[in-house]
Amino acid sequence: MLTIFSTVVSTIFAFIANILPLLFILIVIAASVAASYTFYNEQQKAWAAFAKSKKLKFLPGNMFQGNTCVFGSYRGYHLDLNTQKSGKYLYTKMQVYSTLSPRPASKQKEMLAKKHSGSVIDLLASHKMPKTYRQPQVTADGDIFYKENGVMKDVKELQQLCDFLCDIADGYATVAAMGGEAAPDLQKIARKSNHPLQKVAIQLLQGIAADTTANLKSRASHLLCPHCLTHFGPHKVKLSWLQNLNYYGCRTCSQSQAFFYGHVTATLDDKMTAEQSQQKRNLRINWLVHRAPFDFDAVEIAHASDEDVERFAVQIGNDTDPLRRRRYPKMRCLVAPEARLSMNTLKILRKTFGQVEVRALQNCIGSDGNGILPRTYPLQKSG
Repeated sequence: MLTIFSTVVSTIFAFIANILPLLFILIVIAASVAASYTFYNEQQKAWAAFAKSKKLKFLPGNMFQGNTCVFGSYRGYHLDLNTQKSGKYLYTKMQVYSTLSPRPASKQKEMLAKKHSGSVIDLLASHKMPKTYRQPQVTADGDIFYKENGVMKDVKELQQLCDFLCDIADGYATVAAMGGEAAPDLQKIARKSNHPLQKVAIQLLQGIAADTTANLKSRASHLLCPHCLTHFGPHKVKLSWLQNLNYYGCRTCSQSQAFFYGHVTATLDDKMTAEQSQQKRNLRINWLVHRAPFDFDAVEIAHASDEDVERFAVQIGNDTDPLRRRRYPKMRCLVAPEARLSMNTLKILRKTFGQVEVRALQNCIGSDGNGILPRTYPLQKSG
């Protein structure tokens, strides 16, 4: 009898020993499913609340496939929020797509006002920039997207990210159209590895570099900035130890949208009251009015005293701009006989410029090319 009892007890213990691992596995699976279900419900509630707050459409997904999504039109853009799998892991992706419809007039006025404020940050981020772990990126078509490991479930964080991406989409085209004017501010952002807009700034700089190189590089030395009166040239941008790029714009202010494309003459004429005079393809700038250094292709002296001409020559001699200094010894200076300059003043001019000639000026500007102008260029606009 004792033997039978012992056998039964042993069998029971053996059964329990064999079933315990299976029970443990079942408990773990049940706990995992329960946790996943709880996580899934939290995501569904958060994304549904987010969709409702932005008047978007919410499409519930499968708990195991992770295909929940929110989509619709917001602030004039098509917005997509979904979860995607990468191997064994889920990540959240929010994307704002550009539309072909024109921006509302109110939005255009708002962006124009921000452009005049001179702040690239204001153009790209009207709302507070979220403290995200990753940085938004821009596609070649100007679509903005953001990826985050795991599933984002904080409604306020989703709302903030949504507005942040739409801000970038609003300002992206405006900043890109600014060209070289925006480049200095973009460089500051691009050099900060932890800045939320770093990748956006790099993409904008690459676009500005490609556009200005294609449209301005071949004629940069003949384009004059109307604000600074200096020619265009290359600007080097160092993004990293291995990555550099060049964009083209005014050597002084870097803008690349406004320019005069033609021949520029520095004029000394005390009978010319205006600072500038343009005749077709030729621009004359009266040094007696402007007084500050500027870029020019030739010199003409119509009516000026020896003192004024010598002051002009002193300013040229003290000019520290390396590009202008290389040009002066090859430059032509035409002096009208009625200027009645002294021999000493003419001697100073000959030491300053490559060729000095005393001759009548009446048929030089806007003539058939036989006067002071070696060549002319048509007026054009950027782009």
